[in-house]
Amino acid sequence: MNRTNQTTNSSFNNTVDAPFDIDVCSYYIMFHSDLTQTPANGIILIILYIMVAVLALLGNLLVIWTVWINSHMHTVTNYYIVNLAVSDLLVAAIVMPLKLLEYTAPCRWHIFRSDGLCSVVYYLLPVFVFASVLTLAAISIERYYAIVHPLSAMKVNSKSRTKKILAVTWILPFIVAGPFMFSTSYPFTIYSDTGSISRETCNDRFDEIDLAIHGDTTRIGEFRKFYFLFLFFAIYIVPSAVIMITCVKIAVSLVNPIMGDDSFDIRKDANRRQEENKRKVARMVIVIALTFIVSWTPFYLVSVISQLQTHSFLRESNFIFTMLVTHFCGFTNSCLNPIIYTAMSQKFRRSFKNILRRLWSFCPFVPSGNRQSRYESSMGYTSTIRQSAPDTGKSLSLSSNVSRQNACNSSATDSELRDLTTDEQDLVRTYTFRSPSSGFPIKGKQFSHKNRKN
Repeated sequence: MNRTNQTTNSSFNNTVDAPFDIDVCSYYIMFHSDLTQTPANGIILIILYIMVAVLALLGNLLVIWTVWINSHMHTVTNYYIVNLAVSDLLVAAIVMPLKLLEYTAPCRWHIFRSDGLCSVVYYLLPVFVFASVLTLAAISIERYYAIVHPLSAMKVNSKSRTKKILAVTWILPFIVAGPFMFSTSYPFTIYSDTGSISRETCNDRFDEIDLAIHGDTTRIGEFRKFYFLFLFFAIYIVPSAVIMITCVKIAVSLVNPIMGDDSFDIRKDANRRQEENKRKVARMVIVIALTFIVSWTPFYLVSVISQLQTHSFLRESNFIFTMLVTHFCGFTNSCLNPIIYTAMSQKFRRSFKNILRRLWSFCPFVPSGNRQSRYESSMGYTSTIRQSAPDTGKSLSLSSNVSRQNACNSSATDSELRDLTTDEQDLVRTYTFRSPSSGFPIKGKQFSHKNRKN
């Protein structure tokens, strides 16, 4: 993944064999302008990196926790979403801080003097990003079968098969990114009319692989070029093409209206709502996939262009600034996914709200009192309804004894009813007209036994 940095650095110099008794930060000097030489630009980028990292950490933790504690969300699609959240969480927790230090920390700090740390930085980022793109390709295929070929979806999208696919999305990146573990530190200083900056970044050692293979200095750079182009097509172009093709076919299917009659039947109504939920998830997957492609495209374009050029354009100006901006665009994707889930998924939005309510109720600086009591009442009511509700697409019949007891002991308010899904609200209304109980409090009105005929 860091091949832009590797390509451009290698075009300057590949290794630094300077003795340690001199200033290694000034051993290699470049003369060109860089926007990060202006302190204000560097501070702005640092603030943006920190904001994105914090949002990505909190958002993806919330996604993982939400799916973990809600058994009804243990679906095939959500397994992929959790896998994506884990990858984004690791990027925000490990890679983003290290990359920020690599491109902003002064060389005199010698943070990346260790080749081992450079190997960690260079190896982990491609692993996490490769896992993300493969997960998006898998989830796009899963949604394609669910929407376009629903009869085959049960065979293709089984949970056992999903777990195997998720294992592949991690095993394959760990193997493919192997050469990135062969890295070393690279100190340099950039001078221009606006000032100077010194950095100690990481660089690959692929030229040594060429020397070991060919034994000819004229063929140095062949392995790097072949490897980077292979990654560009195998890890970016091909998965992106799969994502785009499946998303287009899903979008075409979503244009067609949902077939069904207007007669009232609980089973037909549930099936219709199940189809609507499928389409909502499919729309969300399309947005997530397109967001990923847009976020990482600048990085890949700079990477492949600088690799194919005889003299990289980054040798002329703004090397550090370009690296910070292109990586930032890609890292932004890690914090956007939880926002997309909140905006487009009612289940995630409701679960996020409940978790935040619970955390808020335990805040030591806020009096709990009525808030805690109301939260417990609301959670008890919604939990009662959801436990009584069967899976979507199945019969909505209830046990009269359990339902009578739940109905008599519940005290629902308008806000609590709004927290329920549409299916669950319909379940409450449907049971209200069936219930032999004396009354069911809903939206401030008592529906008694006399209302059953209405």
